[in-house]
Amino acid sequence: MDRPAGAIVIRWLLPVLGVVGAAAAIGALSTSDQRVTNYAQVSGSVAALTIAAGLGLVMAGTFAVWDRTIGTAGQLTIVAGLGWFASMWTGWGAGPELARSLGMAVAPLVLPALIHLVISYPSRRASTTWGRVATGVGWLVAAGLSVARAVVRDPFLDPDCWSNCSGNAFLVVPNPDLAREVDEFWLRFALAAGALTLGIAAWRLTHADRATRATWWLVVVPAAVAAGGYAAYAVALLRDPAEDPTKVVFRSIYVVQAIALTCLAIGLAWAVFRARHRRFAVARLADDLGAAPSPGSLQSVLVRTLGDVSLRVSYWLPGSQRYVDAAGRPITRQVGPGRAATFVVRHGQPVALVEHDAGLYDASELEEQIGSAARLAIDNERLAAEVQARMEDLRSSRTRIVETADEARRHLERDLHDGAQQRLLAFTYELRLARAATTDPELAAAFDLALAEAQSALAELRELANGIFPAILDEAGLDAALWSLAEETTFPLEISAVPPERLPAAVERTAYLVVARTVEVATSSLSIAVTHPGHWLVVEIRGAFGALPEHLTDRLGALGGTLARQADGLRAEIPCGPEDPADGRVHASRRG
Repeated sequence: MDRPAGAIVIRWLLPVLGVVGAAAAIGALSTSDQRVTNYAQVSGSVAALTIAAGLGLVMAGTFAVWDRTIGTAGQLTIVAGLGWFASMWTGWGAGPELARSLGMAVAPLVLPALIHLVISYPSRRASTTWGRVATGVGWLVAAGLSVARAVVRDPFLDPDCWSNCSGNAFLVVPNPDLAREVDEFWLRFALAAGALTLGIAAWRLTHADRATRATWWLVVVPAAVAAGGYAAYAVALLRDPAEDPTKVVFRSIYVVQAIALTCLAIGLAWAVFRARHRRFAVARLADDLGAAPSPGSLQSVLVRTLGDVSLRVSYWLPGSQRYVDAAGRPITRQVGPGRAATFVVRHGQPVALVEHDAGLYDASELEEQIGSAARLAIDNERLAAEVQARMEDLRSSRTRIVETADEARRHLERDLHDGAQQRLLAFTYELRLARAATTDPELAAAFDLALAEAQSALAELRELANGIFPAILDEAGLDAALWSLAEETTFPLEISAVPPERLPAAVERTAYLVVARTVEVATSSLSIAVTHPGHWLVVEIRGAFGALPEHLTDRLGALGGTLARQADGLRAEIPCGPEDPADGRVHASRRG
């Protein structure tokens, strides 16, 4: 991939500057005189911490710059390392004046580099407008004050000078009052910026999801602690302008910063190592997937490789113009904050979409790696997903047909109940009134015969309506409907178990029909058990009965269920909840 010339220069220049700065710092430490002019001279342990923090930042930053996987974190870390070493250049008593002057100018750049790192990591830039404004203000203030301090500060005229008190190569117009005001403004800015950086880091930690937080806290937290150290340093210096590395307060703040920066270097190096490991693992996708990957294997391998349990792979179906998952279910794209969508494109046409955590992988590199390593898996899974999508459409269509038929039966039952049945009841009532009013024996006998015929027709009409659609099933549920059915049978019907809770309407009707149609063809007593294990409703019937109608099997199949004849009866399984992960069948939806 072609890179801009400026990026190539930075890739080479910053590591070189980091090495030169480290060498100068070590040289300053080895040639120091008896007077303490930098914190590394306080003790051997502090010197070791100072060198470890600076070298760690330069080395980890170089590692990140060359790896190109962690945004601008590498460049920022090298700048922080140079600024950290700059305090040692400033106190290099035997060194050239230019080195000491550069040290005074570069040292303030550590704070804006840390602010930038806390706000933008692991991206190349801050993702929000306020973040970009904050980082820009930090760099502008630090650079502006460094320049102003360099051109007006004369170390000879500074009563509180303790480090570089011999000269300033950049001095233009000595102005002690202005230099003092610049120093005070810088301390107050450092106090506010350091405290704000700690707050931003805490906000990011509390609002990030678990996967994102696990990837960048090793970098953001140490950087925020180091920035907070500048706030503590500002407070200490405002209270006691006579800075002295031998004082416990100043030395303790410096040691905490050194430890935080060392942890930052370790955290960044670990992040780069993990990023490289993920990239190499994605590059080996073809080997992991094998020659004939099964549906869903690409998503499983990517989840394991990237460590992102929320990763989701969907496939583009050009015919229906939609994305579906490996099981053929439609996918709604919802790429929220902290999420990234990587499109896999072939010949200018979308093939697949990988939604993943934005902080775990660079989208362009992930697209390149998947496109070359998992071509076969994508093709196989997309074709399988297309077949599954068509099957899903067919199942949905069959389910809609069943629900429409049930609704038609319900309307017919209500029409019979509210129409013909009510009129027939009114007719029998009129017959009774007429029978009571007549004294003619022959006419009374005719009324009795008509009344018997009407009552017989009413009973048959009620039985017909109940057979079309039992009203008690919708009103009281499956338990009451089955017990009502048991009361109407002419032979023993034992019901040993029925779930008391209400289930989706289509599920209850199907379970009832399985029992009712079996009762119709039964040749002996039956034992019925209806259980609800997990997201399934299981109907088990024991006893002797004849052949069941084929439409019953079709009805169960439309809902994704099964009907199996056994030696001593039958077993029907009906899905009644979310999709079962074991087989991927689509379950019935619940009533609203």
